[in-house]
Amino acid sequence: MSGIKQGDRVSFTFVATLKDGTVFDSSSDPHGDDCGCGGDGPLEFTIGGDEVFPALEQAIIGMQVGETRVVELSADQAFGQRDERGVVAVPRSEFPDDFDLEEHMMLELEGEDDQVYPAWITGIEADFVTLDTNHPLAGEDLRYELTLDSIVPAH
Repeated sequence: MSGIKQGDRVSFTFVATLKDGTVFDSSSDPHGDDCGCGGDGPLEFTIGGDEVFPALEQAIIGMQVGETRVVELSADQAFGQRDERGVVAVPRSEFPDDFDLEEHMMLELEGEDDQVYPAWITGIEADFVTLDTNHPLAGEDLRYELTLDSIVPAH
């Protein structure tokens, strides 16, 4: 039986935690589409498909079905360090009057390059709304406990 290699499609049962043990994602208790993590069951991706962090992908090469492995990623290997330049105050007048703003809500902002960027509302004042374009897990070290459920070999 061969282990994971480039081009294989893999599926994992997993629990993902912060350094302090706080669970931020899990295949057994998915958050749904609105959490921003994309979780809804097993973690599935293609090796070499740029779908997960490169350090995570490298750490699982060679795993066998049924094997469990713990992978720890530094913030730099995951979502990067927080950048305070990514926190901006936007005039409340930039939002439609009937737009229901809520803290922690994710918005999609269109940049000058027509690319869409996520931003989270972190504060709402009478005249300004504070947006944070950092990923909510930026600056965090992450720990993944992964059990390999299946491998679909590359053709």
